[in-house]
Amino acid sequence: MSTPPANLAVSCLLPASWDEASVQRAAGECRERLGTAPDLVIALATSDYRPHLAGLIEALRLDGRAGRIIGASGSGLFGVGREIENASGLSLLFLSMPDTTVEILDGRCELKKSRLLDEAPAGFVVLADPLLSGLQGPLREFNALFPGVPVIGGMVSGGPSEQDLFLFSGDGNLEEPFVAAGFGGNVRMEPLVAQSCRPIGEPLVVTGTRANVVHSIAGRSPYAVLEETFTSLEEAFRHSAEGNIFAGLAVREEVDDFSTGDFVIRNIVGTDLSDGKLVLTSPPRVGQTLQFQLRDAAVAEHSLRGELRRLSGAGEDAPFAGLFCGGIGRGASLYGDSGRDVAILEEILGPVPLAGWFGNGEFGPVGGVNYRHDQALCGALFYRV
Repeated sequence: MSTPPANLAVSCLLPASWDEASVQRAAGECRERLGTAPDLVIALATSDYRPHLAGLIEALRLDGRAGRIIGASGSGLFGVGREIENASGLSLLFLSMPDTTVEILDGRCELKKSRLLDEAPAGFVVLADPLLSGLQGPLREFNALFPGVPVIGGMVSGGPSEQDLFLFSGDGNLEEPFVAAGFGGNVRMEPLVAQSCRPIGEPLVVTGTRANVVHSIAGRSPYAVLEETFTSLEEAFRHSAEGNIFAGLAVREEVDDFSTGDFVIRNIVGTDLSDGKLVLTSPPRVGQTLQFQLRDAAVAEHSLRGELRRLSGAGEDAPFAGLFCGGIGRGASLYGDSGRDVAILEEILGPVPLAGWFGNGEFGPVGGVNYRHDQALCGALFYRV
């Protein structure tokens, strides 16, 4: 468990399956370390906690003195210096935010009635259900209603069943496309988007598409372009490329030499070998540049360190908390061992309280516009104003 000097946040990672006494104790210790009742608790749990949501919420309310709660399922979890993969657990972030507006929104109707429409919000934490909100989640609504305001978070994840994905608030399990916490007033949210892929092959223009299916790239079969890109790799890279090639959609077309960070990464979730179509996790636009991408652990680490150095050099103040969503392709499957991302966070930031999960898509801004990402680590650091 970690607490900053100002006692504005406390985090706790409980690496265990549901145990009522342990959860009650963890919630009580978080509140005690915080020194006050929290203004918001973000709770992230593995799928086996779903039957016990009522008990979890009760422990956060009674033992943790939480008035506002948002939470979601995750197939893996983050804490300070540690990640949980393929095991049960609970990640908690308790936030004390004096003189800050904290608003809970759970659905598109509430978003259009947000009190934060009348002020300049610092940002939003959004947890979304891909089964109810669609592949892109609610980002279109947030970008339209709150242009330039960062949205961080991502899609929930869990086990193979639909019942393994869930969202909840202090009122219980939610059958809504998303739940969000908006912040205004005496807080600053600095977003972080660290990608894990480098461009390979040539950047080409999408010339045919329907929904999230790419019909042609530069007038050619997308699958043929993908095969050509694969065979153009040096032989030493071809073995590591198996299962690690993705599509990158350019977010800016005026770039002369595309590199990591100029694309949003999309998983290739299907192919039609009869006519060479590719199915992506979001629809590209005709005229948009597409370049295939190779997932690379060195690129992921370099990108994360660069983002953290950028934030560390932005001012002398230190963050009091962090929240992160990592793509389910990160962790041990990317680095070969678990905990690399959180180790880098702790190395550069120190023991800042943080929570997070591995999601089915991550939210974060690029160039002032919020996107859904794949294979990235997206998050926000919180600062006092």
